[in-house]
Amino acid sequence: MGLALVLAALPGVAAGLGGADSSSALVSEASCAAEAATDAAAASLAATCGYDVIITDALTEWATSYVRPDGAVVLETSARAVRQDSDGDGRWAPVAVEVLATPVAAGEVEGVPAGMLPVTGGVEPMWLNPGGDAGADLPLAMIGHPDERVSMHSESLPVTADAALSDDRVSYDFGDGVSLTVDVNTDGTIVTPVVRVEDRAALDHL
Repeated sequence: MGLALVLAALPGVAAGLGGADSSSALVSEASCAAEAATDAAAASLAATCGYDVIITDALTEWATSYVRPDGAVVLETSARAVRQDSDGDGRWAPVAVEVLATPVAAGEVEGVPAGMLPVTGGVEPMWLNPGGDAGADLPLAMIGHPDERVSMHSESLPVTADAALSDDRVSYDFGDGVSLTVDVNTDGTIVTPVVRVEDRAALDHL
């Protein structure tokens, strides 16, 4: 589900496109492209090329801005993230959350202890507990860049069971009917831990 908001036309773009003064600001058809860094550059491309041009400097994980050929600026927002740059390399990529089986090495990621399992393809950088002996003293989850990172711990249920991975979930089976699952949401922004008990005996064991 998304929302589109049409803003006012950029000054000097919708009016007088055919004038001699404005033609010098426009690009040639040979250099037409689907996106441009600024709203002014996008407006020139849209006016010359005759199609919508995305403003790359205005992109966010949930919002897309583009200029129509008539100079109108359109802002589209989505309830779900449509792109991500969780690795911070400055390039947008599709949202495709996945828990990787290869753990982080010592010193590989600032502030993240060795052994944590990286989660790729989401909005936020994220790591989950690997389970087993390696996970006994590690957080259940870590989310965010170094300056805003948060950690989640499981104090009452130490994560010592082996981890079973799926695309966006890690499960830990403690035996005796007790298990823990950690689900990553579609955007890759939060995790939801759920403790499951099969019966009353399992609850008593817990």
